[in-house]
Formats: sequence, structure tokens, C-alpha cells
Amino acid sequence: MIRGATKDSGLLITVTDTMHGRAAEGVPSRLERQADGEWQILTRAVSDLAGTIMIAQPLRPGTYRLELDTESYFALAGLASSLPRATAIFRVPDNVRGCRLDVFIAGSSQFFTFTRPT
Repeated sequence: MIRGATKDSGLLITVTDTMHGRAAEGVPSRLERQADGEWQILTRAVSDLAGTIMIAQPLRPGTYRLELDTESYFALAGLASSLPRATAIFRVPDNVRGCRLDVFIAGSSQFFTFTRPT
């Protein structure tokens, strides 16, 4: 896990397991940035006990993709997931240092909210 993100820098990701009503601990993730039409991996991390993944470095303007391995998360609980990956593609505009992405997962549904400081 990469620590140090705050509401004013980097990317704060929270993952909530809505099927069990708790933070989703242990969800593997990969963050990528699009450059010249290609996706470049920036980091891989796993959500902590609070369902949090913190990316400390400020994000440069551009298009990003976050992929969460929900299949392996639910498999640890002995459950099958109809949606093996939760993927969000989002843009970071100029003059924004910090962003937050909230992810809500269940075995057959996913929901994302993306916010940035104003």
C-alpha cells in the first residue's frame, strides 16, 4: 500500500463491500494512466482493513484507469462473483492535486463515485 494521500493530494480510494455491509479489506488493485494511447501501470496495491488504498503522489492531468480484482476478494469468502473486475476510467483536469474514488462492490453489482476538491 502507498500511504500519504490526503484530500488535497494524490488519490484516495475506498472500497466498500455492500453485500456484507463493511469495508472491503484485501482487494487487489492496479492504477494506470493513459499516455500516447497506451495504458501505463503506475502502481499496484491492496486495500487495508478500512477498505482504503492511498496513492500519495499528486496525479497529473490525464485519463486514469483503476481496476479492482473483485473475483479474488469474494473468492476468499467462498463466494463467486458475476463481475470479476471493477473498472473505473476517470479524468483528472488541470489544477487538481487530489481526488477521491469511492467504490461499492457486491457479487453482482458495482458503483463508483469520483470527487475532487473544488
